[in-house]
Amino acid sequence: PVKSEEMYNFLYKTAGRCGVYASTVKKILDDNKDHLMFWGAGKAVHHNIRGGLLYHTYRMTKTAAYITSVYNKEPSMLKGCRDINTELLVAGCILHDIGKLYELDTNTFGAAEYTMKGSLMGHGFIGAEMIGRYARAEKLDDENITLLQHMVLSHNGKYEYQAVALPAIPEAMILHNLDMIDAQMYMFEEQEAAINPGEMSGRVFGLEQRVYRPSWRKEA
Repeated sequence: PVKSEEMYNFLYKTAGRCGVYASTVKKILDDNKDHLMFWGAGKAVHHNIRGGLLYHTYRMTKTAAYITSVYNKEPSMLKGCRDINTELLVAGCILHDIGKLYELDTNTFGAAEYTMKGSLMGHGFIGAEMIGRYARAEKLDDENITLLQHMVLSHNGKYEYQAVALPAIPEAMILHNLDMIDAQMYMFEEQEAAINPGEMSGRVFGLEQRVYRPSWRKEA
C-alpha cells in the first residue's frame, strides 16, 4: 500500500535523527537498499509479501514516535528510568529485522525461503552481528553498541519466540511490543480482507484464534 521508495526515504530520513546511532543506521540502510526495496519479512505468518520488510519496519518506526511522546511528556509517579531514549528505540525499530536479509532468500515477487545461515543462526543473531561490525567501523562506543545489539537480540521477547535475550531496558520492551502489534495487525488486516462483514475466518496460526469482521467494517 506504500511505495518502497517512499518507505525507504522515510526510514533513511528518520535514521538521520537517531543521534549517536544515526551514521550506523544510515550506512546499513545505504548498503542494503537494493534488497530492502523488495524483501519480504517472512516466509509465512505476516508481511510475507514484496516490500513486506520495509512496510513492517515503516509502520513500527512511525508508531515508536507516538509511544515515546506519551512516556516522555507525562509526569511519572516513580523515580528511576524517566525518559525513553527515542533515538535508541527508533534505531532499534529500523534495524530489528535487518538480519532477515540473510535469514531469508527472497525473490523479486516477495516469495521467501529460509537460507542455511538463517536456519542455523536466526535473524536476531545475524542482525546483531551486522550491527556490531558497522557500529565499530563508525566508532560508536561500546555501551551504545551493546544497547543497540540488545534491542535486536531481544525484540522477539521470549526465548520460545527465538529471542536470544529477554528485554532488559524499557526501550527493548517497547520494541518487542511494537513488533507484536504490527505483526498481529497485519494478520487481522489480511484475514478481514478475505471475508465479508459479519463473517468469521478460519483459525489463524499466528493469532491462535479465528478473526471476526464486524458488520460495520466496510470496504476501505
